[in-house]
This record gives sequence, structure tokens and C-alpha cells, in this order.
Amino acid sequence: MRFSELVSVYAMVEATRKRLETRTLLAELFRSVPRGELPEVLYLSQGLLAPEYDGVELGVADSLARRAVAVALDLPEEEVALHLRTSGDLGTTAEELGRGRLPRTPPPLEVVELFAGLRAVAAASGDGSQETKIRLLAELLARSSPEEARYVARFVLGRLRLGVREMTILDALAERWAGGTKYGRDRIEAAFGPERGAR
Repeated sequence: MRFSELVSVYAMVEATRKRLETRTLLAELFRSVPRGELPEVLYLSQGLLAPEYDGVELGVADSLARRAVAVALDLPEEEVALHLRTSGDLGTTAEELGRGRLPRTPPPLEVVELFAGLRAVAAASGDGSQETKIRLLAELLARSSPEEARYVARFVLGRLRLGVREMTILDALAERWAGGTKYGRDRIEAAFGPERGAR
């Protein structure tokens, strides 16, 4: 599944503050996700790379993310910082400065590739790890469209701005696979527990 398909839904979710509408949008999204890629979509949509209890963190500070955006866009970091002071959101900055510049390195970004790339960013440690994180993140951003870059930049800073939490995910899954019934919702919640590694 292409990340652009996910981003088009994210944009609609971001534009609404109605929980029922968000649930419906996510349920429709889940209908189109290849079954093998559903875990990645569920995690990404919550701003996670693993169950919260696993403690997987990207370890990307604001300054590091800003540098990665500058590298991806082939712009001076000062120009990115200046735009960021106006926008107040690195995702918006990446999107707006990326128009006409992104993607720099096709082909289009796939969800599984993005997820694996973000996991690699999180795994980078030891000497030189900051530069490794910048390089890996810049590579992902360079393959993103401006709209995709908005959400990649927000994701790494933990500010996805979708308002999608576990309960919303469960409701959408129940709507998709259990007709929205309470019985179906209860069964999905039981299957979604920590023993399945999907909380």
C-alpha cells in the first residue's frame, strides 16, 4: 500500500473533529489495507512503531528533525528554521518548502518501507547515531511528496495531530469487521490486548 493512500485519509481525519466521522474514515481505510500491512497502518495511525509498553522511541529531537528536513530538501537549515518560526509546525514547513522539491528520489513511498525506515531510525544508537538518524530520516523525506512529508515530520516528533487513539481504532475495526455491534467490539478489544502485541 502506498503511503499516499494513507495520507489522503489522514488529511480528512485532520480536517474533522467529529469522532464518528473519524471512525468511519478509518473503517473505510481498513477496508482497503492489504491484510498483511494492517499492523503497520494501525501503529502509524496512532503515532507508534510498536506497542506502547515496548518503549520503542525514535529518539529524534526537534533540532535533529529540522536538520533532516533541510537535508531532504537540499536547503540551508537556517531557511527551514526561519519558515518553522512562522508555521510553528515542522510538518507544515516540510510540506510548504517541499512543493516543487519533493519527491527528490522516486519511486513512491510504500507504507511498509516507511515503517521499516522509521524502525531503523529508532534502532540507531551509539557513536554517530545522530547522523545516522538524520540520514535515514532525510532519505524517507526525500521519497515523500510534500503532503507525505507533512506527516513524516510530525510523526518523528510525536505530533501527528490526528487525535486517533486506541479506542477510536477499536471502534473503526469493529465497524469494519464486526458490523459495529457491541459483541463484535468486545471480541475485537479482547483480540487487541497486550498478549497479541497490538495495544
